[in-house]
Amino acid sequence: MHARLFDLVEAGKIDGIRLDHIDGLADPKAYLERLQKTVGEDDPFYLVVEKILGPGEELRADWPVAGTTGYEFIRALAELFTDPRGESSMSRAYCDFLQEEVDYEALIIGAKRMMLIRNLAGELEHLKDMAGALALRQLATRDFGNDTLRRAIIELAAALPVYRTYVDVAGAQDEDRAILAAAAEKAKAARQVEDEEAIDFLRRVLELDLESPEEQASALEFAVRFQQTTGPVMAKALEDTAFYRYNRLIALNEVGGEPDRFGAPVDAFHAAMVLRLHHQRRA
Repeated sequence: MHARLFDLVEAGKIDGIRLDHIDGLADPKAYLERLQKTVGEDDPFYLVVEKILGPGEELRADWPVAGTTGYEFIRALAELFTDPRGESSMSRAYCDFLQEEVDYEALIIGAKRMMLIRNLAGELEHLKDMAGALALRQLATRDFGNDTLRRAIIELAAALPVYRTYVDVAGAQDEDRAILAAAAEKAKAARQVEDEEAIDFLRRVLELDLESPEEQASALEFAVRFQQTTGPVMAKALEDTAFYRYNRLIALNEVGGEPDRFGAPVDAFHAAMVLRLHHQRRA
C-alpha cells in the first residue's frame, strides 16, 4: 500500500503528503510517527492531516506533522466575511419561513443518536458487549444491564464536542480527560440513562482508569473501538445531516464550520491565525 509512495519520496518526486481520514485509525499518533520516521529520516517531511478541529480544539502537539489541511482556516474566513449585525434579522427570517424555532445543538445530538442506533447499530452492539464484559469484572458494575450500557454509550458519544479522543497505550492525556469529563456531565444532564453510574463507568474505562493490567488491556480495546466510532458518528450527524437541515446561512455550512456561530469580528480572525501560527507553524 505504501511502497509506491515511499518510492516517490525517495526519488524526490513529491514534497509533501496529505493524509485523509486520520481519525479513522486505531492509533493516529503511532501511524504518523512510523510514517515520519520512514519518509523523514534526515529532516521532518511535510505531512498534513485532514482533521476537523472542534470548537476550542487544537491539533495534538505530539503529532509529527506540519499541521492540518486547513478546515479551521476556512471556518475563520467564513466568519470574518459574515457580518454579525445581520444575525437577528437572518434568524427571524429563517424561523418565520420554517414556522418554528430551531435548537441547533439539539439537532446535532438527535442526529448523533440516530446514526448510532440506525446506521452504526453493529458497532454499537459490539461496544455494548465489550463494556458489558468489563462491567462483569467489578462488583459495583456487574449489574449494569445491556440497555443501560447501550444507552450510556449512545449518550456519551452524542455528548462529545469533538470527533474523537486519542487515548492510546500510554493512557489518556489531559486533553482527553477534560473532553471526557465534560461529555460525561453533559450526558448525565440529558437524563436519558436510567443509571448515571454507567456513564461514569464508561468514562473510567475510556481513561483506562482500571486496576489490573488485564482490565486495562480490555479497556484499551474498548477505547480504541469507541474512538474509531465517534468520528464517523460526528461526521455523518454533523456534515451529512445537521448541515442539510439547518440552513440559516449556508455559507457557514462548509465542512469544519459552525453554522450556529454567525460571524466574528476582525480581531477574532487575527487571534485564530495567531493560534494557527503557534500550533501549526509549518503548515
